Amino acid sequence: MKSFKAIAAGLLAATVSTAAMATTPATIYQYDWNSGMTGGYLNGRMSDWKATFDKADDSFRLDVLLTEHVSNDGFWMVLNYGPNPKGVVNELAILYGDLISNRITAYKYNGGDNSFNTSMPLTTYYNAITQTNGGKGFTFTLDVTALNSLNISNKWQGLEFGSTIGIWYHHFDALHRTYNGTDLTAFSGNQGWFDSNTLSTQAKCKITAGGGIGSGNLTNATNGRCGQGGTSTGGTSTGGTRVPEPASLALLGAGLVGLGLARRRKSA
Repeated sequence: MKSFKAIAAGLLAATVSTAAMATTPATIYQYDWNSGMTGGYLNGRMSDWKATFDKADDSFRLDVLLTEHVSNDGFWMVLNYGPNPKGVVNELAILYGDLISNRITAYKYNGGDNSFNTSMPLTTYYNAITQTNGGKGFTFTLDVTALNSLNISNKWQGLEFGSTIGIWYHHFDALHRTYNGTDLTAFSGNQGWFDSNTLSTQAKCKITAGGGIGSGNLTNATNGRCGQGGTSTGGTSTGGTRVPEPASLALLGAGLVGLGLARRRKSA
């Protein structure tokens, strides 16, 4: 039979463990816009736009739902921790999504002088995009570990956000794009935009250690903390399509040059 001291020690350990779990910071942040909210984004064509970022394993997911079929669509996107990325003096990753070829290409964007390094992409994700909702939506989940870890400069942020998010998202239909190898040489079409700044996100917890942002196994955190119902550690994306980081990332070319595409169009 256990001694009183042993029982007391066990109870104390359980209490400490529960308290530690209750104060575990949430590492998953999510921003979800839907058509019931204010704003006629993408010229009224967008029904839902949801970005999810897992800070524990640098996993990023985007879910977009439109009112029209998306097979010949595309997008560019820059995200950061709050201000509208356009014009902010930071070095961020800009993603170009091509639903026709099912690939996503990442370049370096500097909001300080609104310039892009176009000598070669930082990385390309192939077979990354899955169409959803009968072809009116799409989703992808990317491992952005290597992209965010690039030692480009001390201002490099890559693609991530936290308790707030800044969004510069332009969507294209009737997409026209051409490539020179892996590099984009043209990217244009009919476009609409979803640009916002300093939007509050929801803190999320993984319900199970094996759950990730691709599995849907998330629950809301309480005051930014994970309690007994979830954990913010361990596990990778399951039940979804998480495109792994490429084996190697292309080295940056010298200098910044302007991009002779439809990249510099500004929001109306």
